[in-house]
Amino acid sequence: MILSSEEDDSYLKYYNLDNAINWLKMAASHGYIKAEVELLRLERLKETIRLGKDHPMP
Repeated sequence: MILSSEEDDSYLKYYNLDNAINWLKMAASHGYIKAEVELLRLERLKETIRLGKDHPMP
């Protein structure tokens, strides 16, 4: 399957966001407070991106 460069770029950004979230979950589980704060921020960002794709603005 060949994706356009825009689709590929978007996928990579989303994939990297998931990786960052996974690493922060691990750090937060080990008690790093700053990781917990950043994790919440990235999870909100991911949800915003998901909603933006599902509900495009007029």
